Amino acid sequence: MIVRANEAATNGSAAGEIAAHDAALRVPCIYCGSVRHERMYSGVRDRLEYVDGEWAFERCLDCDAALLSPRPKSAELGRFYPPVYTFAPQVAQQSHLQKLLARLEYLGPYRWMYRSQAKQIARLCQGGESKRLLDVGCGRGLRLLETRRRGFEVQGVDFDPAAVEYLREMHGIPAVACDVLDLRQRFAAESFDAITAYYVVEHVVEVDRLLRDALALLRPGGWLVVAVPLIDGVQARWLGHRWCQVCEAPRHVSLPSVPAMQTAMEAVGFVDLRVESDSYLLSASSIGLSLVPSGTTNAAYAGAAWLGLVKRVLAAGVSAAALPFAVWEGAVARRPSLGVIAARRPL
Repeated sequence: MIVRANEAATNGSAAGEIAAHDAALRVPCIYCGSVRHERMYSGVRDRLEYVDGEWAFERCLDCDAALLSPRPKSAELGRFYPPVYTFAPQVAQQSHLQKLLARLEYLGPYRWMYRSQAKQIARLCQGGESKRLLDVGCGRGLRLLETRRRGFEVQGVDFDPAAVEYLREMHGIPAVACDVLDLRQRFAAESFDAITAYYVVEHVVEVDRLLRDALALLRPGGWLVVAVPLIDGVQARWLGHRWCQVCEAPRHVSLPSVPAMQTAMEAVGFVDLRVESDSYLLSASSIGLSLVPSGTTNAAYAGAAWLGLVKRVLAAGVSAAALPFAVWEGAVARRPSLGVIAARRPL
């Protein structure tokens, strides 16, 4: 009786997993709408250890995007983010050592990275002289500061009211607190020459809606520049399920490929698609955080433990060693794992 009961429980569990997998296969791809999927990764856990549970990624057989399973609803996403998630110089509040490390990080790699991104944005958007730019998911505006120095008239939008208030009061940059899917309700049509969205798309369930809103807010000939982790990049293929972008589940509800982004952007009306690597330093840091997963911003700055700072420094060392690989991946192989994709609204 006991053996049969255990067998029944095992069979029931297996049947449940099969049913869940079959249900995932019927959920349309976020990027191309296909329902032809196959299992890619199983047993994925949140690398920040903030959200309990396990997830899987399904690979779309038509556009090669990786899709989180089970897929959360848009209304659920907010509870997946810890209080300390992204880096800013003010993130360190617990100790003098944390404040020193944060200052060094900002004056070193982060400022260099944001300057590199601002230069790339200006080039992709064909100059920034007196052009209006909206940054979606602006955070505390570190990239916007550098973009403004490039001649853009900048504005930000973020779901975090505290970040928006900081941006307004400390830097005098207009900003709005709202969901990224409410852009058309908060801004006038055809009011921007450029829109940027750095590492936003992979957090959004309704990608087509975000892209349509961006198209509507751009003036004819305006540019959309998005940065996304690309599942078909060299780094992503090499690291597999250990890649830190995969272990960002459930905050990362998808990881697009270049064909997936092209399909989604062209479907809503964008043209002249261009794909480049993001900052090589940022790409190298993705390798560092994959090999030293506990070196995250959250682990280093959310508490007072010195061990988190040590692991942060170790991850930085691994990232520095990985920099030549990141350059090769983006500049030679031209298969970046952190990609910048620009597309234009037709004239």
